[in-house]
Amino acid sequence: MIPWMLEQLERDPHAVFTQRKLGEGFPEEFQQARQQGLVRRVAGPPSPGQEGSYRHPSGGTWVVVAVEGGYEAFDDEDPENDAVIVEVQDLILWTIDLESWARAFQEASGVHGRPGPLNDELYFLGERLIKESRTAVVLGLVSNEDIALRSLRSLSSLISEPYDWFLVVCPSYAPTPSIKRELSALKIQVVRMNQEDPLILDLKAGPRMRSVRGPRVILTEEEENEVQRQGFNYRLPLHITAREKSRNGTEVLLDGNPVVLPLAPFRLFLWIVGGLFQAADGFVAWEDIRYSTGDLREEGIVPDGLDQALRRLRERFESPVGSMLKGTRFIEQKRRRVRLSTHKGYVTYDLRGLLTHPDSLVRELATRLPDDPEHNVEG
Repeated sequence: MIPWMLEQLERDPHAVFTQRKLGEGFPEEFQQARQQGLVRRVAGPPSPGQEGSYRHPSGGTWVVVAVEGGYEAFDDEDPENDAVIVEVQDLILWTIDLESWARAFQEASGVHGRPGPLNDELYFLGERLIKESRTAVVLGLVSNEDIALRSLRSLSSLISEPYDWFLVVCPSYAPTPSIKRELSALKIQVVRMNQEDPLILDLKAGPRMRSVRGPRVILTEEEENEVQRQGFNYRLPLHITAREKSRNGTEVLLDGNPVVLPLAPFRLFLWIVGGLFQAADGFVAWEDIRYSTGDLREEGIVPDGLDQALRRLRERFESPVGSMLKGTRFIEQKRRRVRLSTHKGYVTYDLRGLLTHPDSLVRELATRLPDDPEHNVEG
């Protein structure tokens, strides 16, 4: 019954169902869903002397009035038509309680988080670690390609948390191969709902995700609390090497993806990373970047001005990592302050190599990084 109801919601997100339809078509399932709280009543018959509006199968509206011995329904758009006698079972309307269904889905499928609507077509069910990737699981009530593309293209912007992948569970919609390719580039995988048990996330046919190449980092309970308290956006392992990969270019590994930073962006990046170890929230004041020693701008940390330098730095990270990373969320600006939006527990660096780097300012900036085995990893 639930898959059938969800399929109707794909076609009409405001669909409701009469007690007659559910009771006669799915007698046992309807009773069980009521007991479990998976469906909720949204309308009943009008009281004596009152009238009510009800949708009927043609898509129009009935105006229903209580009369002696029953109820009469009139076509709202053509009131001159003869009244139709209707019964109570046609006037008690039900719909799926999506929040209750999402909670039951979470329990059955090992998904966690706070469920809730993203728009008329998308409902956030929670998150789950799938193939070492932090994955958002979303119910997709889309009926055709146009609606699917319009909703799914904006999916990452509808969810404030950063995810490696988005897994969209659809009752009946299946994208064409060309749409699949486009969605895959956005880190979105569409899977069909498990028809035998819609509460079980069916992963036998997908998603086809790459394993994240970066090392997995498990934070302590206190560090997890700090992530929540400070509102860091990303959980991507970051390793700063001292390896020169091109003329005046040094390699950084973000979630295993190599990013080569020219000298000026690398200096700025080191300064920002140092902020994670100087303040609990990781922010560095713009004034400190520009003026703390009086010569950082002349030395080349922000040769073109901070805004332009930050834009160029963000672009360096966006291309290798792809749509899973937004530069302005990775390197944040708030009230004339800048930070790398990740917990320092995800950061490692080759301190020995940085302290012997050919550039004197890189060597100076490296002295701001603590020399401890938790962060100092050679290579």
